[in-house]
Amino acid sequence: MFSIEKKVGNMMWIKKRKLIDCLFWGFLGFFLLMWMQRMGLGPKKMLVMSIVVVLAVSIHIRRLKRTPKYIQKILGIENESGKESGIGRKRIYEYDWLRLMAVVMVITTHAIQMDMDSGMVPEGRVFYWMTVLYVFCLVCNLLYVMLSGALLLPYKENKLWDFYLYRMEKIVSPMLVYFIFYLWINGELEHINFYTVGWVLRRFFMGDTSESPHYWLMYVILGLYVVIPFFRYMCRNIPYKTLTAMVAVSGICMYFTTYSPIPCAVTPLLSSWIGVAIAGYWIAQKETRSYDGPIMAMGGVSIFITMYCIHTYSREEFLNICCNCSPTMLMIAMSLFSLVFSIPRFFSKGNVFLRILSRYSFSIILIHWYVLFFVTRAVFRIDVSQYFYIGGILLSLIVTLLVSFGIAFLIDNLVVTVVETMYGLLINKGKNLALFMVRKINMQK
Repeated sequence: MFSIEKKVGNMMWIKKRKLIDCLFWGFLGFFLLMWMQRMGLGPKKMLVMSIVVVLAVSIHIRRLKRTPKYIQKILGIENESGKESGIGRKRIYEYDWLRLMAVVMVITTHAIQMDMDSGMVPEGRVFYWMTVLYVFCLVCNLLYVMLSGALLLPYKENKLWDFYLYRMEKIVSPMLVYFIFYLWINGELEHINFYTVGWVLRRFFMGDTSESPHYWLMYVILGLYVVIPFFRYMCRNIPYKTLTAMVAVSGICMYFTTYSPIPCAVTPLLSSWIGVAIAGYWIAQKETRSYDGPIMAMGGVSIFITMYCIHTYSREEFLNICCNCSPTMLMIAMSLFSLVFSIPRFFSKGNVFLRILSRYSFSIILIHWYVLFFVTRAVFRIDVSQYFYIGGILLSLIVTLLVSFGIAFLIDNLVVTVVETMYGLLINKGKNLALFMVRKINMQK
């Protein structure tokens, strides 16, 4: 009798939970539509947006029936035990911490640059230290590229087209959705027709994304994705000493590209972003842990060199010689990797906050530019010059991060989900058609 009552109670709870989940997605869809209307979306566009939201809610409700703990999965917290679902591989939380560092640095450097360019930071000592901080935070670009190398260069049995198609779904699709959002916010999508669609796709393909200038890094990463499957085979059986030599040669090439007083006509491939990605693959190796101390020391020296260059040279000069693919910036990025891996007591553990932000970090980066301009500055009137600068920077970071997460959660789950689902259906139909044609040809033979 007790077991029957327990089963009935469990069934009632499951039905109640499904109802709550359905109401949750319905409320989010309604909230997004109300926000879009408040932002000035016209009747025709509201109708299109309503159809997209209804499709998204339907997709989520369908998945709720098949996937246990679906909300936890959406938030990225379904496996707090450290095991990846279906893979059985231990999650490397150090990468989540590095990803969070990169997100914090992206928001901080853009917040400071915006206010410095608008004249909110007076010339003098404060201006110098603010410059040092925003230049240091530019290491976020290298962190993202190095994370791509550390995560994707290890050899995996993947088909080439599966690798590309997955990146198209998870990287290119959100980029396009958020780019359209930026165009709409800037009032460039008043009339939507076939010409407008072609114009948007052409601009996106060309990288003409002046409304979202931070997209340049996304195109760099996409360029790396093109060659990474081939570099996997190159790095599959490479001895650690040879890999170390490759990273050393990469650093030397970067020196001649950025610092050498005599310009060199030869620009090796390793002095570009692919060299940074390989450095990320090298720094993540277990054998590299014995070099963590020297790497962090060299990272500290690189920070002092960067500070000297900021004090001595003009803005254009020190940005050219201290940022992106420069030896000093590479050493600072590598030192952050070493720092995280050398303190496993802290960085090898995860938490709910870390998992959620890591899950939506890419979308937070895509949307943060809008939030900085139209929410943090325009709505909350927060800038870095407030509260003795430190308070202004922290407030700008916290508000931008939280609002960016909220908007990213809505757009990802109510718009990007529909685009990805349609893309997946299209790809599956294409694969099935290709298999049918191959079988038909074989039968004819």
